[in-house]
Amino acid sequence: MEAYDKMRREIAQNLGEGMDIQSILSLMDSVIGKYEVNDRKTEGNGTEALQDYLSCCEYEKLSAGTIENYRLVLGRMLLTLDMPIASIRTVDLRNYLREYQSERGISDNTVNKYREYIRAFLGWCQNEGYCERNPAASLNKVHCEKKQREALTQTELEYIRQACDDQR
Repeated sequence: MEAYDKMRREIAQNLGEGMDIQSILSLMDSVIGKYEVNDRKTEGNGTEALQDYLSCCEYEKLSAGTIENYRLVLGRMLLTLDMPIASIRTVDLRNYLREYQSERGISDNTVNKYREYIRAFLGWCQNEGYCERNPAASLNKVHCEKKQREALTQTELEYIRQACDDQR
């Protein structure tokens, strides 16, 4: 990013008022020619980005189970969408999660957990230059109904007390 800013400053400093398009293009060619310019990582279906992300998770010492869950959930999403990360839109993610929920019959809480996995991954991709913005940032949580739990009866509480070894 440092080279990019330096390049922009140099072009801006050399721009003169009333320059025609050809002069501007010539100036840009001369300035950009001093730098090595590479394309951003926007091609492919995201498997390289996923591998890099999982490596980052290992570096951060996340548990093996968590990393495996990320691999399964994110890998399935990338395989299903089958498009470059930079091309993924919020509506694509929303449709993917909705269709996946209806196919698999997963709960709203599980959808929210997967949404968080996707949001974290695409936020990381944005920071690493795989995409310009995080399409999952505007995905809202799915509303989940809270289940009212039944209280234990006096008899059930007595069974628990009797099962204890000491008074603590």
